[in-house]
Amino acid sequence: MNSPLSRVRRWLCAALVTLAGMTAASSAPMAIAAVPGGTDTTLPTPVANPLDSPTAIAPILSTGRALILEKGGAVRVMQSDATVLAADALTLGVCTGSEQGLLGAAVSRNFASDGFVYLYYSRDAGNCSSGSGRFNRVSRFTMSGNTISPASEVVLLDNMAIPAGNHNGGDLEIGNDGDLYVSVGDGGSNPRGSGPSAAQDLSLLNGKILRITTSGGVPADNPLVGAVNAQSCATAGIAAPGTAECTEIYASGLRNPFRFAFDPNTSATRFFINDVGQGTWEEVDSGGKGRNYGWDSREGLCNVGSLLTCPPTPAGFTDPLTVYSHDTGCSYITAGAFIPNGIWAAPYDGGYLFADGGCGKIFLMTG
Repeated sequence: MNSPLSRVRRWLCAALVTLAGMTAASSAPMAIAAVPGGTDTTLPTPVANPLDSPTAIAPILSTGRALILEKGGAVRVMQSDATVLAADALTLGVCTGSEQGLLGAAVSRNFASDGFVYLYYSRDAGNCSSGSGRFNRVSRFTMSGNTISPASEVVLLDNMAIPAGNHNGGDLEIGNDGDLYVSVGDGGSNPRGSGPSAAQDLSLLNGKILRITTSGGVPADNPLVGAVNAQSCATAGIAAPGTAECTEIYASGLRNPFRFAFDPNTSATRFFINDVGQGTWEEVDSGGKGRNYGWDSREGLCNVGSLLTCPPTPAGFTDPLTVYSHDTGCSYITAGAFIPNGIWAAPYDGGYLFADGGCGKIFLMTG
């Protein structure tokens, strides 16, 4: 139970929704064999403080532990034997309406020496019921033992608008390049009040994958560094001029990239993005510097809202790796994880698993 291989299996499974079926990824899913030796296991939680609406799990690989987030703002600690401590490591005051809350976490690769953890949460800016009184924030905290000090907070990104309360994105991952990647949703409506989706507006961080250093700086090779109107928009929100080109942006054109995952089988910075669709298609995108995935004119491989009107890819847009329609009975893509080489036999070896919360299934996209 405590071996490194067991922990990898546990973190992989915990990153996904409960297994209800194993399906090959396509617009018409086909049943395939379940993972060899796979079982469903209910992990124990404290009677006095059971888990409440968990949103994410982040392994602390150097210790065998993991952080578990709750929507309401609590950070919990799972020990190496898979038991969850009764005491919260940290409790943040967050907005919890709609899709808001404590949404994402990442752990420093140098955790043993610096104790840094990174959290993405919807902060209360005075009125959680108002689009002008709530914003998404990314902060770095310091953890010691099983406690995270609230006083250690260092704000890295802030004032990311959520005018409709949904489409927050909310994932954090540290890439093989050592930088911090952040997925931000489009906020549900245009934060400036009118115009196209924020996903196509380079003066806003919404609808994007962001890339910053682990101390909040901008990597020199980000795609908009050196642009005519380049500027840092780390905490600017809608106060940034409409002509700005935010240097934190790594990729754009996303609706609600709720979760993304890096490939552990390569030393390169390779990652896939699970972008939640509107009413027709769900998609998995290949992460890449400067890519535009087409929202809000494209959904899946087609025009928004269409199953049949699927013209050639417009110039400047990048199509998904795989899609599936809501006609399958599935309706919103959730978490994903690459399968580390050597854990399971083909066709799983090196594949990518992703889940749908509407139909309760996990899909396999083979390597």
